Amino acid sequence: RRLLEELLAGHTGQPVEKVREDSERDRWMSATEAKEYGIVDEIFIRRPASTEAS
Repeated sequence: RRLLEELLAGHTGQPVEKVREDSERDRWMSATEAKEYGIVDEIFIRRPASTEAS
């Protein structure tokens, strides 16, 4: 567990202590929160479906 916390801290830029606290319980994040935390690099927004026939 310690190794996983250290790896996650290294990749997200969060302190190990914060990663440890945040992983004690289920933690749900929005896409924006995950990006701010450093878990994801980019958020893709789906374009509306085209109404034209292909």
